[in-house]
Amino acid sequence: MSLVLRRFRTVGLSVTWRAPPAISRNGVITRYVIRVNDTTTPSPSSVSQYSARFTRYYLYHLHPYRTYQISVAAENSAGRGPSQTGTAQFPEAGTLYSKLSNINSLVY
Repeated sequence: MSLVLRRFRTVGLSVTWRAPPAISRNGVITRYVIRVNDTTTPSPSSVSQYSARFTRYYLYHLHPYRTYQISVAAENSAGRGPSQTGTAQFPEAGTLYSKLSNINSLVY
């Protein structure tokens, strides 16, 4: 699975990915699990379960001066597969820097 982060507006991200190759799926993908963690605060991660029909997710209202770790994993009847993870930093409003971790590309 590959993960791409794209900035939109001042503090929003579009997260897109490709499904894992069919040979490594162990069955039909039933959903994706998306985890968003604000690493600069002690608050817990937010987790969303997302339809297997879509491979794009939008994050809105992210805060400036914070760092977010985003991960996506496919899930099916055999369980959850490995996740792809990326980190996006918003050092100030209107600016996006990224530390890449298993991400194929970043576009902004």
